[in-house]
Amino acid sequence: MQIEQRGPYLSFQWIVPLTILLLSFTLWDAALKSYPAICGGSFGCLYLGFGFLLSGAVGFWIRTREYQEKVLKDAFQEKRKQLSEKLRDMNHSDRATSFLYQCCQELHTSIHLEELLSRVMALIHKGLHADEGSVMLLNENNMLSIAASSGIPEEIARTVRLKLGERVAGRAALLRKEFLLIEGLEHYPEFRDIQTNPRIRSSIVCPMIANCELIGVLTLNRTQNTKNFTVTDLMHTSVIASEIAQAIQNTRLHAVLQNKNEELEAASRMILELKEKIGEV
Repeated sequence: MQIEQRGPYLSFQWIVPLTILLLSFTLWDAALKSYPAICGGSFGCLYLGFGFLLSGAVGFWIRTREYQEKVLKDAFQEKRKQLSEKLRDMNHSDRATSFLYQCCQELHTSIHLEELLSRVMALIHKGLHADEGSVMLLNENNMLSIAASSGIPEEIARTVRLKLGERVAGRAALLRKEFLLIEGLEHYPEFRDIQTNPRIRSSIVCPMIANCELIGVLTLNRTQNTKNFTVTDLMHTSVIASEIAQAIQNTRLHAVLQNKNEELEAASRMILELKEKIGEV
């Protein structure tokens, strides 16, 4: 019976220590040959020198291991931080998408303009953390008036009337340009001749335009919230303003069609009455 003979097996865990030991002996031998007067004086000096070399090599190995562990730990922490930031951005994006979807869905739940605008303003007030907000509509006299508001006293909302170009909302409507205003109006050339309201920390002003027609202006203010509006908030408000403008135009078109139908029905009744009178004759 033949017995299979295997070569000597050396565990991987012993390779590094043996390598260090061999390196220590090599360094010790080199030191002995180069400096015999120092290293060859006595057995104690040689033993001490060998101990220093060995402890230095082992210390170097330990420090290398510690450095590698530190590098891996730092890399892991950085990756974890990046993943956390990515997850936070995804959650914020999901909330923003849900908020925009709710606003757009709400705009198509009613044909009654006042009810529709009140619901949307409540959503915007909550979703964008605005302390004040209003939807101003342009009438046939080119005057802006508040049709729906949030956070503004009702007695003030009823009396506001602005010409195109007047104050911030009127100027934005005239220019047909959206604005993100932070910490006053001094830094914005379009509004330098308008006095800053010290109560307002930041504002968003978006004209509402549908099919190239100016419908009105959507304005949002933060007066108590210490965080300013952001560019992302401006983008969301711009989308909502466009949807509101389209919904208002659809509501007005529905009202016109309804009036036309009522006129046709009235004319049809008159014709029937005339036919009946002619038949009697």
